[in-house]
Parts: sequence; C-alpha cells; structure tokens
Amino acid sequence: MLDLMTKDKIIKGELIQIFPDSNFPAQPISLLWNNNHYQSNKHSAFKTYFSDALIG
Repeated sequence: MLDLMTKDKIIKGELIQIFPDSNFPAQPISLLWNNNHYQSNKHSAFKTYFSDALIG
C-alpha cells in the first residue's frame, strides 16, 4: 500500500526511508465511519480509492 502512495515521492527525494535495511510486515488498515443515511461524495470516493488500491 505504501508503494502505491509514496513511490513517486521517494523517487523525487521528497521522502526518504528511515530504515532502508529493514522490511516491516504489512499491517491491516481499517476505515471507520458513521453509518447514517448521508455520505459525502468525498467520503465515498475515499473508500472506493482504498478498496481498489488494496484489492487491485
């Protein structure tokens, strides 16, 4: 997941790896939201983006 979000910034030198010799295990991500009737377009797009990015 981090590769998807940070690859360009690492290539540009905007982000650096703090522990380049370490490979940390993947961690689960949880999205929480209030399950009311209204859901903003931004919220819906955010959930769709992450679902597509994680599932492929």
